[in-house]
Amino acid sequence: MGLAMFSSSVGRDEVGSPSIPLLGEEPVTQGPIPSPALPTTIKTLCWNSRGLGNPLGIRALRDLITREGPDLLFLQETKLIARVGHSGGLSLLWNFELGIELKSYSRYHIDVHVKMDDLREWRFTGIYGNPEASNRVSTWNLIRTLHSIEQIPWLLGGDFNEVLYLHEKWGGRPRSNTQIGAFRELLFVCELRDLGFRGPNFTWWNGREGAEHISERLDRYLGNSSFYCLFSLAVVLNGTVAYSDHLPVVFDSLYSRPRPLVRRPFCFEAMWVGEERCELIIDQVWNNRHTSLGMEEVLHLIKGCGEELASWNKVSFGQVRRKLNEARNELARLHIIHSSHSNTGGLGRARKEFQMWLEREEIMWRQRSRVQCLKEGDQNNHYFHSKASFRKRKNVIRSVKDDGGLWYEDGQRDKLNVDYFKNLFTTSGPRNQEHVLSLVDRRITAEMNVELTKPFVAAKEKAALDQMHPTKAPGLDGMPALFFQCYWHIIGDSIIGAVLDSLHTVLINGSAQGSIVPTRGIRQGDPLSPYLFLFCTEGLIALLREAELRRQLVGVKVCHGAPMVTHLLFADDSLLFCRADVATTNFIQGLLDEYEVASGQMINKSKTTMVFSKNVDAVKQRELLQLWGVHTFQPESFNNPGDVYVSRWQAPIDGFLKLNVDGAIFADLRRAGVGVVLRDMRGVIVMAASKDEEDVDGAETIESIAMLRGLQLCLPLGIPKLILEFDCMNVVRELQSTEASMASAGNVINDAKMLMGRF
Repeated sequence: MGLAMFSSSVGRDEVGSPSIPLLGEEPVTQGPIPSPALPTTIKTLCWNSRGLGNPLGIRALRDLITREGPDLLFLQETKLIARVGHSGGLSLLWNFELGIELKSYSRYHIDVHVKMDDLREWRFTGIYGNPEASNRVSTWNLIRTLHSIEQIPWLLGGDFNEVLYLHEKWGGRPRSNTQIGAFRELLFVCELRDLGFRGPNFTWWNGREGAEHISERLDRYLGNSSFYCLFSLAVVLNGTVAYSDHLPVVFDSLYSRPRPLVRRPFCFEAMWVGEERCELIIDQVWNNRHTSLGMEEVLHLIKGCGEELASWNKVSFGQVRRKLNEARNELARLHIIHSSHSNTGGLGRARKEFQMWLEREEIMWRQRSRVQCLKEGDQNNHYFHSKASFRKRKNVIRSVKDDGGLWYEDGQRDKLNVDYFKNLFTTSGPRNQEHVLSLVDRRITAEMNVELTKPFVAAKEKAALDQMHPTKAPGLDGMPALFFQCYWHIIGDSIIGAVLDSLHTVLINGSAQGSIVPTRGIRQGDPLSPYLFLFCTEGLIALLREAELRRQLVGVKVCHGAPMVTHLLFADDSLLFCRADVATTNFIQGLLDEYEVASGQMINKSKTTMVFSKNVDAVKQRELLQLWGVHTFQPESFNNPGDVYVSRWQAPIDGFLKLNVDGAIFADLRRAGVGVVLRDMRGVIVMAASKDEEDVDGAETIESIAMLRGLQLCLPLGIPKLILEFDCMNVVRELQSTEASMASAGNVINDAKMLMGRF
């Protein structure tokens, strides 16, 4: 294996100045390095070796090259050439098979162009961040200058000597928010992304143990959107080495971890709509139907449509990009002929053909990107391709964790997923419903029942179908709503006839697993579930009302003469008011047990909290808590995040302010909102605010956003000490974790971590 090398010295003599040299200075080597055969994949390794002038360093480097086999190797602090101080010396080494063209270099960077097969070309810049924090802005200015030169796929790697988030450092003094902010601003201005990593969380440590131990993630790779598109499935690995206080970081465009081959599932293409042949194929397949079809037969016909359409696509459409290039070349050829001859035959047809393939390419990438906010005609195909490539890189489930904290992969991972959904969709077998139903007041009259039992009306079914987004979330058969909307006149009658049959499977990394027949009516994610929940809650209300009439349950009054309140029921919470004694507790538990058996719902005791009035002594509180099986902790002891807080709002200790935040989702209105309240030690409200939020996908997300909004409001007030209080334990655990959050609202949580360091 051939090897080429370029070294950048940090000495004064070589660059003529102790400061960062200007780009374009006379480099050691100019122009492209000849390469006999360009590769199709790339593996890059960056390592701060901290000196290679001894046998230990050379041995470690030889082992690293043998083990990883990089195509491009960027070394920092080699200390093999003239240098300033005790650090420095950059070296870039590459295989002869790689096409390399040196563009510029300095004490802190080496910038090259890399050529690969089929004329693909991208840019690599090896970075060594200035080790002095006060001078690190010069490194950021250098990267800004490099960014302004050209806009091609760009990969940056090396020791940046800076972290992006507070959790990327362990031990020692917290990193300055000003330093972190400057690094993050650089990524925003230069349109760069951190490529992430696998392996150890930190790439540098100070070599000490115990309380003096410090670790940081200083080495990383950054890339722009174009680079993501070029290597959408690449992986960054933090390696292992026994020499130097830095770990090597490896960029692998073709990660060799074995993955089961999964056949790409069929997906109906939006660009087929309007083609006569497409509708003819669907009509021919559906003409084979019988007079009455069940769900199995309908699914078989839909699958048949997919197979026929896929075969037709290979012949008529094929590679859209290739057809687009052919149409562009043909138009260019006719333009040349037209410029030298008066004959314009075929030019108009070629223009229409080229425009047609442009439109098809735009539709194809818009469908894959699932971007809903852009209008027809926004021919930003580069943006659509970037979104689709990033989704493909991200939307892979490699392993899952069970309730016991164990991780599973491959077959065990799939079984764990299928078992989870089977339990979610399987009924618990409600029984003994007669007593509960007898207490529920009749609300449905005979006339209303006649209306409710009327047969389906096809026009209403079609109207509901037309309200769905055409290309959003295709089903397991690969058919989005667009397929049913456009060809309902062919398939509609059969779909309506089989719609009452239901069969579910779990799609994991494009492969269908399991077969689930749903028997549970109330489940999260079902749009009908909130209404079914309200129906079932009528049974709980009836039981509570009967207990109140029989004086078995005594509630509270807000004042003399006011009605007694025994319960308040919300969308996701239920509040019961009662006497604090054993007899009442046993009665309520029996009532809830009866409701669980009749409705199939379960009381979540892990989320159950209790609040006592002042006249209930501590002994009685502990006795009742034991009956309910919940725990308590005092506000000043937050050491056990698994416990449940059961007291009323507690004022903060002297010198602190307390920030309470909460979020709510109004599913019926398709809206969400957050509220924040800041109070002092006397309970006086210092600040209160609320805000509507959009595009919220879950309870944890809105709770995370509420927390971030509260911190953002408090930051300008100059509050030195702050206590943050909210009721989502999953978000609490993410905040307490030293690792980057992988939750659905991970970016929000990471930003909140950074803000919390300022209080």
